[in-house]
Amino acid sequence: MSILENQKFALMVCEMFYNQDMTQKEIAAALNVSRPQVCRILAYAKSSGLVSIHLNYPNTEESLYECKLRELYGISEVYVYDIGSDDQPAALDLLAQKASGLFASYLKDNSRIGVMAGRTISALAKALPAMKSHGLEFVPLCGGNNSNGCEWFANATARLFAEKTGGKYYLLNAPATLSSIEAKQILENEDSIRKIIDLWKECNAVLLGIGAVG
Repeated sequence: MSILENQKFALMVCEMFYNQDMTQKEIAAALNVSRPQVCRILAYAKSSGLVSIHLNYPNTEESLYECKLRELYGISEVYVYDIGSDDQPAALDLLAQKASGLFASYLKDNSRIGVMAGRTISALAKALPAMKSHGLEFVPLCGGNNSNGCEWFANATARLFAEKTGGKYYLLNAPATLSSIEAKQILENEDSIRKIIDLWKECNAVLLGIGAVG
């Protein structure tokens, strides 16, 4: 019988690894086996059913939706948060607070980030704690919808992200919608606007909302 087929030995390894919090290197030294052998024994114990791993999800409904979204759309990482009804005043702020904890994990130094308009993305920028990053640039991905200033337009949100991270931001001085194709073509040929549009292709990440569920 090989060492991998010795259930008693495998259970002893599992006891040391899972219950005594010993590292594979420590187990190998204690039992006079190689570290790769310890690794294979742990894998054998799991595949043979000697060990079963149970995750205690704090919210099983959130986890169910995360799994379904990953399978349905082929997304590698999905995080679902139950914030209650979206018509509650604090719902958006609660979502932004939870999402802000993921910000630093995905936006690395020296990245260029596209920023879309929207209340959710604006709330995320407000909830983000001040942090010291290096070389972040925020590029608005759309213009404004009217002549009035608005805190959730892409320009304003890009500026706020830059302030929170010590980064740089750009401004897109153009409306979000135009009256004709001709007007669109004229604006696209303006140097200041073309410069921003060209930056869109160089973004490493994009921050955008998906709109209202309805």
